[in-house]
Amino acid sequence: MATAQRVFWETAVFLGLVLAIIGAWFLSQNLAARRIQHMTELNQAELAAKQIEVEAQLSVMRSEIEDWSDELVGGEAEAAFRAYAAGIHPMAVARWGRVLGQARDELLKLPKVTFVHLLTPDGRVIASSDQKYTTRGRVDERAQWALDATEFIRRDSPFEGVQELAAPIRERGGRPAVVLWLGYDVDEAKEATRPERL
Repeated sequence: MATAQRVFWETAVFLGLVLAIIGAWFLSQNLAARRIQHMTELNQAELAAKQIEVEAQLSVMRSEIEDWSDELVGGEAEAAFRAYAAGIHPMAVARWGRVLGQARDELLKLPKVTFVHLLTPDGRVIASSDQKYTTRGRVDERAQWALDATEFIRRDSPFEGVQELAAPIRERGGRPAVVLWLGYDVDEAKEATRPERL
C-alpha cells in the first residue's frame, strides 16, 4: 500500500508540475499577446500622430507653394503689363490710336490676358477690348479705381481668377496722359505652371 500511495503522490506531484508548466506557458503566452497588443496600440498611436504631423507639414508646404505660385504669377502679370506699357509713348497716343488698337489686339493674343483698356485720365476710351466701352467712348464706374491710379496698382477682379492691373503712363512733365488697365487670368497662369504631382 505504501507503494501505491507513493505512486499516487508521485503521479499527483508530476501532474501538478505538468499543470504548473502548462499554466505558466499559457500565462507567458497571454502576457506576450498582451505585450504585443500594447506595442501594436502604441505603434498605431505613434503612426497616427506621425501621420497627423506629416499631413500638417504637407499642408504648410502646399500653402507655401501656393503663395510662391501667387508671387510668380503676379510677377508674370506685372511683366506683361509693364512690357506693353513701355511701348506706349504718351505723345503718340493722339496720332496712333489705330496702332494702339493693333498693339492691344496683339496683347490679347497672350493666353492669359483677358482684357485691355487704354483710357485718357478723364475716362475716354482710346482703345479697348470691350466693345461696349469702345461704342460708348467712355468707361463706367468700374474703371474708376484704374483712373485714380497714381502708380502701378493691382487688385482682384470681380471675375474669379482674374487680377486687374492699372497704371498711368505719364508725359515728360509727369502729368498722366494715358491710363492702361489690363486683366490677367492668374488661375490659368497657375494651372499652366503647376506640376502634375501637386
